[in-house]
Amino acid sequence: MIIDCHTHINCPDQQVDPEQHRRACRDVDGCFVLAGNGTDRQQANQQLSEYVADNSKAIGFAVIDPYPIR
Repeated sequence: MIIDCHTHINCPDQQVDPEQHRRACRDVDGCFVLAGNGTDRQQANQQLSEYVADNSKAIGFAVIDPYPIR
């Protein structure tokens, strides 16, 4: 079994097209996909959610803020 264990979609420093990523996933059994680390976490998590829903091999990891506003 081959698992890609660290992939980002649409990070500010490296734009990876979701369709390009789907093609790259053809040869693996699964892939962990991390939300982009831009400033808008909610938008990044939404994009990740949509991508994971459309790619059965993808397992998504959302962006969270460990230090919430107090």
